[in-house]
Formats: sequence, structure tokens, C-alpha cells
Amino acid sequence: MQSVTAQPEYAGRGPCPSNNTMMGYTSTDLLNDDIITDMTYYIFEDNDPPDFFHYVLCPETTFKIASSVDPEDSDGESPIIPGLANSFFTCGEDGKSDNNCTITGGDFHFYFPDFIIAKEVYLMGLTFTEAKIASIFGDAHPASHVIFLDSHWKVSNCLEHFIVI
Repeated sequence: MQSVTAQPEYAGRGPCPSNNTMMGYTSTDLLNDDIITDMTYYIFEDNDPPDFFHYVLCPETTFKIASSVDPEDSDGESPIIPGLANSFFTCGEDGKSDNNCTITGGDFHFYFPDFIIAKEVYLMGLTFTEAKIASIFGDAHPASHVIFLDSHWKVSNCLEHFIVI
């Protein structure tokens, strides 16, 4: 008898409103939950990981991020926290900016903590705007490597568009 390999159960991935045949995310909070699901399943439960992790942000979606430091600006969700190496965060399945995925507001849009080695993390087709501090922020591990493809920054009031400390 052939055994069936179990797969992680995802909470946030669902049909995209702009194309219900495409599975993706409309919530950064649920995306982060599914990243934690993958981390638990593949790292802590010692299952063989895939060659890469692909997180599709639904086309024609604006992701509003809440402030992490200003309680007066709590309207929105958490910044995206990539937790695994070999991860693709794409606007639509093909990662093209004309799919219109905008991440806006908050202090920062992506956060890379120092305890995670984010090697070969791709951000594809995303538009960043209105971050108060930086679009990309972190005290990333020195072995981390982030690649931006077809990503755009619109004028905002942030101090820097990209900061890694």
C-alpha cells in the first residue's frame, strides 16, 4: 500500500476576488499564519520541504498595514514576515506588477527578524507606498538574501524606502 504524504493545512489561502480560479492571499495576517504553518510543518516537525515556497498575493488587492508603534494608527494588518528560505512572494501567480498588488501604510511592509535566515527570498511585482519608516525593515541575519523583481516604490513620507540593520 502506498502511503499518502500529509500536507500542511492552510488558513488564509483562498480564491482571489479578481480571479476565483487563482488561490492566493488578501490578508497579510492570514499569510503570516500560513508562513508559521509551513515553518512548523517543515522545520519543527521535520518534514521534507519543497524546493521553494510560493505565496501568491491576490491581484487587484491593496494590503493595508497597521502601525506597529503608534496605537492611534491601528487600522490594518501586520507586516509580512518571511520565515523560510527559498520563498517567493508574488503579485498574482506570475509576479508581474501590472497585476496591481499594493502594500500601503504602517511603519513597514516586510519585516526580516535576525533569528530567521531569509536566503533567496523573492519579492515580485509588488508596489510599496505610504510606509512611515521603511517598506522593508529588519535586523536580518547576515546570511539573508532578498531579491526584488518588478517591484516599485511610490513617493511616501518614510525615512528610507529600504532599511536592513
